[in-house]
Amino acid sequence: MKKILIKAFALFIALLSAWVLFTPFDLPPFPFFFIDEAIALVLLTKSLGYLGIDISRWVPFLKSRHQNKQRSAQGSFGSSATAKDPIIDV
Repeated sequence: MKKILIKAFALFIALLSAWVLFTPFDLPPFPFFFIDEAIALVLLTKSLGYLGIDISRWVPFLKSRHQNKQRSAQGSFGSSATAKDPIIDV
């Protein structure tokens, strides 16, 4: 029962944040004065992630730190350079 309520709350937050992102209308100022487009995007990504839908691949700056560390370890050209390799400045 608790999981159903949490998933329903996550769905409500996802719908509310999608409404903020995809409609040109403003929200009423009193209960939603702190939600702008950036916060709505984070809420949408995290709540959909909780529901099992991963949209972070389309929003690269919201990926987890672990995924970003794996990408930076590969290097910009896909090489397998690690932090132990020497860095040569020219």
